[in-house]
Amino acid sequence: DEFSAETVEEHYQFNDYFSKGAKLSLGIDPIGKLAISGIQTTDEVQLKSLIQNALDQFNATHILRVDGRIAHNAGASEAQELSFIISSALTYLKWADEANIDLNIAAQKIEICVSTTQNQFITIAKIRALRQLWAELLDGLSIKQSEAYIFAETSFRIITKRDPWVNILRATVACFSAGLGGANQIAIQPLSSAIGLAPSFDRRIARHIQTILIEESHLANVNDPSNGSAYIETLTTEITQKSWVAFQEIEKSNGIIECLINGTIQAQIAQTTAQR
Repeated sequence: DEFSAETVEEHYQFNDYFSKGAKLSLGIDPIGKLAISGIQTTDEVQLKSLIQNALDQFNATHILRVDGRIAHNAGASEAQELSFIISSALTYLKWADEANIDLNIAAQKIEICVSTTQNQFITIAKIRALRQLWAELLDGLSIKQSEAYIFAETSFRIITKRDPWVNILRATVACFSAGLGGANQIAIQPLSSAIGLAPSFDRRIARHIQTILIEESHLANVNDPSNGSAYIETLTTEITQKSWVAFQEIEKSNGIIECLINGTIQAQIAQTTAQR
């Protein structure tokens, strides 16, 4: 992973992309890799070294990634997904601090990935809650407040194999909700993703959904349009509080890595999935 990141960054520097305004996210996320594989291939000392070297070595816009999509696609609730994100971010920031890396800079080098669904109000509130949780985390660590950079992706859980055309509607609502919630970047799964490799037409439709929402619906013209809505504000507060409690439980159990290794998080998500 570190070698691949170095190769990509060298390519950007060689072609002078950074001076041209190009942004680069290296997506280094050993905790996410552990969550996906279930196997700890390196010990925590090596993981710390990877993160510390990456922050010290690379100049990319975003170097580290905390990926809630992993928990979401496994069946996590909104609170479980957000607690996974915040606990992962805290771990990376702790490691950066141990290496005497400026946490104000390290926090700005983290990209947050989250899933978005066709449940409009829940999605809006979830992303707004994520921003509040990020602010609370930085405040607790005495880090200068910096806006969370949120990459949202339409959930695999909302895509159906049968009658895939309805996936266009679901993706549109999911994208719309992520935009209203305050996502900085959004990726849409093509309508036939559940069937196999999407053909060019399906990928083009996915790209055009965002264009229509931005250019014709002016989705990006208003900052936090749901601010002041009693329902969404209440929902945001509820998700924030539940997520913070779940986050505290993870930290009481020695952190995200320990909870992944001993299966605590997997068991909690499995229970949520069974109840759903």
